[in-house]
Amino acid sequence: MYGAVVSRCGGEKMNENDGPLSQVSGGVCLNIMVQPRSSKSELAGMQQGRLKIRIAAPPVDGEANDELVRFLARLFGMPKSSVSILQGQRGKQKRVQLAGMSPESVRTRLREHGIDC
Repeated sequence: MYGAVVSRCGGEKMNENDGPLSQVSGGVCLNIMVQPRSSKSELAGMQQGRLKIRIAAPPVDGEANDELVRFLARLFGMPKSSVSILQGQRGKQKRVQLAGMSPESVRTRLREHGIDC
């Protein structure tokens, strides 16, 4: 239909053309593709319009989600309590909110790691 709205992040509409990040009230929302059971947790570029992140933990008992939250908190220099998985708790495609971040600061940090979005 019109606008191709995929879903909402933190109550805000997200369009499939927004790329991996969108500004929402109170922060930024990221579309992420997770690859669990990797040798180490790291950024791995872009995949299908999402930020791809390799996670060293297995997808068992929430371990991969916990490691994703720790990884993103370290990457963006924020407390773990400011990182929330809003969608995809049981899947590889996730929608994560970073409270208190601006899109510019997220893009800057990702560019420092060779990812342009």
